[in-house]
Amino acid sequence: VIIPLSGWFMASAGGHTPGFFGLFSLPPLVAESDALHEIGEEVHEILPWILVGVLALHVAGTLKHHYVDRDATLQRMVRGTPQ
Repeated sequence: VIIPLSGWFMASAGGHTPGFFGLFSLPPLVAESDALHEIGEEVHEILPWILVGVLALHVAGTLKHHYVDRDATLQRMVRGTPQ
């Protein structure tokens, strides 16, 4: 949710009117400002990398459960069975 909002924030601060898949235009969130545009740009660039890192840690934890702990966590996840 924060990544698209930061993009909207960044576009608004840059003086652009973002559209929603050509269906409609979104109203500006903030007034045009170079400083706010830079902040929005940094947030919009950094958050996807944080998301990738969290995803990688999650996958690593799953593989640890499967190969190191040798428990049934992965099988339960794949089959969708409750604990």
